[in-house]
Amino acid sequence: MTYYTGSVPARNLFSTILGHITAVQPGETTSWWKKESSLDADGAYTSVGSSGTERIVLVFREANVGREFTAGFARDYTPGAVNTAGAFDNITTSQVKYFTATQNQDIVITYDVNVTKDRVIIHVQGDKLISGWQNTVVYLGMPIRYDSTDKRCVVFAQSENAAAAYNSKLNFLQDSVNAMFKAYDWKYVDSPGNPSWGNNYFLETLHFGIVGEGLRGELEGLYGTNPTGMVDGDDIDVLGERYKVVIVQNYIYNAFPRTALLIKKS
Repeated sequence: MTYYTGSVPARNLFSTILGHITAVQPGETTSWWKKESSLDADGAYTSVGSSGTERIVLVFREANVGREFTAGFARDYTPGAVNTAGAFDNITTSQVKYFTATQNQDIVITYDVNVTKDRVIIHVQGDKLISGWQNTVVYLGMPIRYDSTDKRCVVFAQSENAAAAYNSKLNFLQDSVNAMFKAYDWKYVDSPGNPSWGNNYFLETLHFGIVGEGLRGELEGLYGTNPTGMVDGDDIDVLGERYKVVIVQNYIYNAFPRTALLIKKS
């Protein structure tokens, strides 16, 4: 896991985030996520995962600078010839917003990126002094699988502006009968408050599953928690590890089951 955080003008936000995702991470000799697109407009990036035997296809594209960029996933991608668009197999994308309307490209945006060989967590936050600021968290890629042979265990969840079909649901690439983009239910321990006994914050591990399959896995690097005692943007310590607190706004739909999310920093 590698964690990045910073603040940049909106015009540089997408390139900065993508640079962190595709960088050669500390201790590595090659990048975990590799660009397969012959055109930037395709925005296809793939990883073989921590097992070295996966093919995880994520999508990152520049969109409306000063407002949003595009992220998503696909079952597969076939590159085109040079300067020719490739072909996606079952793609879905969403707009990751940091404002609800386009703003000046020089406005500074705060970001966090937590990246592994399996998945990417992105958080973007617009200037809180400007009306319509967003506080969006995205989890995209392969979570912890309870079956290591589960090749289609790829997910997408977004707070603030998630699709209506995935309000409090996890968008799954495929289920056990190969239905595409299936909505899965969250299963988690609902903590009654923070801090808990011993003056500790409680991390709620976000499991997921559906009837007929049971539990399929859990998120890694992103957790829920009770929002009491939490302040947006704070760093907290839980059992010697650091987490960033994100308090999601009640704007349209939230795919996560909690309004308070914790992004692992170390």
